[in-house]
Amino acid sequence: MSDKITHRFLVDKGAYWLNKQASNVFYRSQYVLTEFSCQGVNEYPDIFGIRPYGHVLIEVKVSRADFKKDAKKRGRDPRFKQLGDSRFYLAPKGMISVEELPEKWGLLEWNGNRIEVTKESESFDGCDKAAGFVMYSVIRRLHKQQIFDFKENPAVHILTKSTDLPQRVKNIMSAVDLDTLGEIAEYGEKEIRRFRNVGDDTIKSIKKVLRKHKLKLKK
Repeated sequence: MSDKITHRFLVDKGAYWLNKQASNVFYRSQYVLTEFSCQGVNEYPDIFGIRPYGHVLIEVKVSRADFKKDAKKRGRDPRFKQLGDSRFYLAPKGMISVEELPEKWGLLEWNGNRIEVTKESESFDGCDKAAGFVMYSVIRRLHKQQIFDFKENPAVHILTKSTDLPQRVKNIMSAVDLDTLGEIAEYGEKEIRRFRNVGDDTIKSIKKVLRKHKLKLKK
């Protein structure tokens, strides 16, 4: 059976299982990496699931020789940084026995139609540093060096939380602090008018509130 199954085939099946099908909520991962390599870790994981906590490592094996060789990896040596709070081997059904598994490792098996959880993984500790290298590498590949500012612009917040009715805008703005009103004034009329259905009445309401605080809406 293993001769008919490629490594890539099982990687794809395992990644989909981890992302969509894993019945255990402590395994299912919103973000899954396949055959990923980065500096700072001693593992090139076949499948790695990123979770808020409890990252999942899956090593795919399609031959007995590859499975036996895996134990010699540096990533299996506890003296070095290791990945995965939960760790599994994924192999064709019957190729690996539970008795052969390293301590705490789980076993997933492909039965020809779906993935079965033959043995659950126990929890591994001290994996946060290695996982940090992986997540840094992902961000570095997706974005150039920059500062990510997640503070929501107050004008955007106010206009998206309203239905663009002038009175509602007025009510929301009357409740915010002076610093926020200053940011809205600086955001400017031109930018605020970019929002759908923002018309003259809405702008008048915003200007009226700003005038009460001796602020002026930027053109």
